[in-house]
Amino acid sequence: MSSKNLQPSAQPVSMVVDGEDFSKQEFKASKSLKNFFDIIESFIYAIIAVLVIFTFFARLTIVDGESMESTLHHKEYLIVANVFFSYEPKNGDIVVVHGDFQNYYDNKYSGYDHYLNHNYSDPIVKRVIATGGQTVEIDYKTNTVTVDGVKLNEDYAQYIEAYRTAITLGEYRYDENGDVIRDAQGDPIYYPLFNQNTGVFSAVVPENHVFVMGDNRDHSADSRLNEIGFVPEEFIVGKAVFRLTPFNKMGGL
Repeated sequence: MSSKNLQPSAQPVSMVVDGEDFSKQEFKASKSLKNFFDIIESFIYAIIAVLVIFTFFARLTIVDGESMESTLHHKEYLIVANVFFSYEPKNGDIVVVHGDFQNYYDNKYSGYDHYLNHNYSDPIVKRVIATGGQTVEIDYKTNTVTVDGVKLNEDYAQYIEAYRTAITLGEYRYDENGDVIRDAQGDPIYYPLFNQNTGVFSAVVPENHVFVMGDNRDHSADSRLNEIGFVPEEFIVGKAVFRLTPFNKMGGL
């Protein structure tokens, strides 16, 4: 027997039947299947990336109510950057504030009379007006806000003729020993921060706190009320950075 007969044939096996090359069809099918799995894999990675972003770096928040009109409207969706320890709130920031004030103050400031009136319990979206150590003044007669004596240019603010939200925020005074000054019945004497005669609210924001207001000044529960008051910085859970809906208004804030 010749050794040549033992060598494999160099000619490829023909898969042509009735003029169709099935070898090429098989190659096309396997390539299409690979492309399909590549798309699925990319989709899975995209979902993982979104989950990581919204778990550690951002969150989706819906605006509830009209207090931020006309900047933000009811049921608009916002992308909010999560706040880390390095975040320092700045005047003008739109922030999401966690609202469990009552438990917070009961636990952290038990016996500290200045904070006894806080009982607001809903997360809120507001604008930072002043930060710790700054003096904020609101003139109800001229509808102007000043911080450290500088009038704010509030093109975003919306009001009718005058702020209708009553200011109830006040403070307790302390004697030279650091004790709350009390009346004859033993109740702490409460000093409002709003002067009825001048129509001006004036207060110094405590350190590590912020003073927030809604842009719709006539219809906003914010730092002007005892139920919220000065907000501890640690209660800021995020800074609004992007409006997601409606799509015709989509964009940065």
